[in-house]
Amino acid sequence: MECIFVSELNFNSTKFIIPTVEAKHLKALRIKQNEQILITNGKSLSAIATVERISKSDYQANIKEFFENYGELNYSLSLAIGIIDSQPRFEFAIEKCIELGVSEIFPLILDYSQQKKISQERLTAKAIATIKQCKRSKLPTIHFPQTVNQLLEKISNSTKKYQLILTDENGTTPSDFFNENHNGNHNTIIFVGGEGGFSERELLLFPHHTIKWNLGNRRLRAETAAIVSVGILTS
Repeated sequence: MECIFVSELNFNSTKFIIPTVEAKHLKALRIKQNEQILITNGKSLSAIATVERISKSDYQANIKEFFENYGELNYSLSLAIGIIDSQPRFEFAIEKCIELGVSEIFPLILDYSQQKKISQERLTAKAIATIKQCKRSKLPTIHFPQTVNQLLEKISNSTKKYQLILTDENGTTPSDFFNENHNGNHNTIIFVGGEGGFSERELLLFPHHTIKWNLGNRRLRAETAAIVSVGILTS
């Protein structure tokens, strides 16, 4: 079943004309008359609908059933990752972590960062394409770039309690984490450095309760470390 993104979808929707961009997508996929599709609004609501072709280029969606939080984790999982100089590699990490269930992305400006800017518009477009691919009902939030200190300060001032996981060669293995009666079902933020990792100054900023993970005896690229860490928590 194919999935499309329609931000206007709500519980009052019964039938509507599918937006042009998504209609072109359905045409390219050769969706047949009365074939079922999944629609997500990126705001926790999804629906199964049948497609009715009403003209050469226009399609109508007829809603059959609604679902809330379809394809979502039952807890909040966020990724804070140093901005990688290579845009394709950075986008690859974001896409794959969204596929695995990440709901918030915090791009980090680190002491060793060469790149300090991102295109939120481009990353949001990538995120929309990704939630359509993996059939999620929530569009992850992509935050403006910030420093480790700025993010940790926001976390400490938040009423929401977070479990912090830092990828660090001096940490313990993820298996130790689960053996100590921890689990992934907490609001969690995974911190991954960019090129060069975190500086000593930045590492000292993390609170004492931060959980440190060593991902093995091979040094991983930032995008690999991000995907592996998220995959461990969501598997």
